[in-house]
Amino acid sequence: MRPLPDTVKDLLDDLETHYPPRCKDPSETLEQHCNYAGQVQLIADLRTRYDWTRENQRMESILKGT
Repeated sequence: MRPLPDTVKDLLDDLETHYPPRCKDPSETLEQHCNYAGQVQLIADLRTRYDWTRENQRMESILKGT
């Protein structure tokens, strides 16, 4: 088992590397592929939320002049 990365960004990068979007493999069942696709979608949703949060923090910092 791999250790968890230290930061959220590094964790997302690691998850995206190990769970890239892909087409259904002929050897997997539809259920297996749907499960994998759900994991990929969760990671994508987390990335979107992380990026949105970082951008809002950056904009707040700019508006506050810090």
